[in-house]
Amino acid sequence: MALRRAEGLGEVCGIAGRIRRLGDRVIIGRVRFGASNHLARAVLTMMKYYPEMRSCLNLKYDDKILRAAKELNLAIASFDRRREPPHVKEKEGMTIPWGISEAVRGLGKAPDLIYDLGDVGKEPMIRIFGRDAVEVIQKAILLMAKAEAL
Repeated sequence: MALRRAEGLGEVCGIAGRIRRLGDRVIIGRVRFGASNHLARAVLTMMKYYPEMRSCLNLKYDDKILRAAKELNLAIASFDRRREPPHVKEKEGMTIPWGISEAVRGLGKAPDLIYDLGDVGKEPMIRIFGRDAVEVIQKAILLMAKAEAL
């Protein structure tokens, strides 16, 4: 989650590493500022369009989650990594800002969710956005419950 008016990666708090399951346990890294460059870039880009949208969660792409989001009438946007310009693709760390900008401009309002279907060497992802971490988790819980019911 980003500080109000955040401008740099160090002003976005994240979880170091990934949240993952090990048997019946959930393993997470430390929560700290500057921990997640990937999601920090997504949040900072979103904030250029919608400053109130300061939090994001990254999920592995799943069609059921996307169908659940549609059934819940969430604002959904996407971008196509195959359309990424070469000058963006060449520079490390530029894909996510480009993709988030593409998705936001295409939707015309603040998205609850932005997804992409990946590309060669890039896994498909779903990103849930919200005003704060609590809102993002609430959306994630709703999505998971709805997806399980499908």
